[in-house]
Amino acid sequence: MRKLKPFFTTLLAIAVLCIGLIGAKPAMAITFDFSWKGNGGYTAQGSFSYEEEQKNSTITNTNLESLKISFSDPANKFLKSYVLVKDGQDTGVNPYLEFSFDPATKSFTSGSGFDVGEGRTTGDNDYYLHGTIDTILDLRHLDTNVLDTNSGVINVKKASGEKDD
Repeated sequence: MRKLKPFFTTLLAIAVLCIGLIGAKPAMAITFDFSWKGNGGYTAQGSFSYEEEQKNSTITNTNLESLKISFSDPANKFLKSYVLVKDGQDTGVNPYLEFSFDPATKSFTSGSGFDVGEGRTTGDNDYYLHGTIDTILDLRHLDTNVLDTNSGVINVKKASGEKDD
């Protein structure tokens, strides 16, 4: 009987661990799509995600799971796209990345800075959306400076397939 005690103790520990794993929920990401349109017709479209457990705090570039953006000209010709955050890691594309989203209002934080894209090296064919939410957002190209602007509005919606709260 004494020799069976370690066996049963180990068996019990494995059973408890298995039951715990069955009850554990994997972290779920919440995904949103966003779009920006300048007064001159340039557009930016992107998406971002964050872990569901973060939904009660402001989402910034430090707690994003993913962030990507694409830019198009007024004729809807694709210009460039960037993956700025992947698998919770900043990809290093934009050292000035600035992002602030309020999950409660499902909108970017009014008055916050916004800097998404790339365009910090002279001569690069890069684009970035820069400015202040609800004030002014410029689409910039380093060689030509401001290509387009709007009043700081970015439209946000849950990605298709996502449940509403």
